[in-house]
Order: sequence, then C-alpha cells, then structure tokens
Amino acid sequence: MGLGINTMEGREAKHVTLAKFTQNTQFSNRWAQLFKHEYVSLFWLRENGCDETVHKETTGLYVPKRCSTSQFCYCGEPKQVTEMKCTFCSDPLRDIICQCVVERKITSAAKDVLNH
Repeated sequence: MGLGINTMEGREAKHVTLAKFTQNTQFSNRWAQLFKHEYVSLFWLRENGCDETVHKETTGLYVPKRCSTSQFCYCGEPKQVTEMKCTFCSDPLRDIICQCVVERKITSAAKDVLNH
C-alpha cells in the first residue's frame, strides 16, 4: 500500500518485529534470512492460499474422515479392524482417568495407581 497509508505505530510495530527476527538469525547472513522470511510470510504464503486473515466457518468440531473408517479409532489412532478401540483407548488406565473426570474427583482406583 505504501508508507503514506501506514501510521507511525504501524511502522514501529514492523520495526520491532524485524528486530526480533534478527535476534534469531546468524550474523553472517542475517539480512538474507530476514528478507527471505519477509517474502515468504508476506507474499508466497498469501499467493498459495495460506492467508491468515481468511476465516473458515466450521461447526466447532473437527473429526477427521479417517475416524469413521474401520482402520482408525474415534481418537484418530490406528487400530485393528476387528477391535472396537485402539490400544490407547482400550487401556485400563484410560478408564480410570475417565471415571475421575465423570465423578470430578480422584477416585480410589486412581489413588491406587498413583501409590504403586
């Protein structure tokens, strides 16, 4: 847009950001890394559809499509086709943790696990 539209606060914010980037670069090729980062973040990502300002409406819950197949558990981990849950979800410790969440307190089974 040009510097005529930017405010002094905008220029100061950009200067602070550039100063932070320079702290994480090597001294010998600092400006090359800095300009490369600026190009990627300001132009390349936007041209390739990775614009941060674009908001996608969702239903508030994202469950990958693979979770509805027989090879994956609802949590997203792979499982045997013949099993209902993956090894993580079928672990007895997970049942103890779920019971603590339901009861909103540390159950005696959980205390037994912690003491051993």
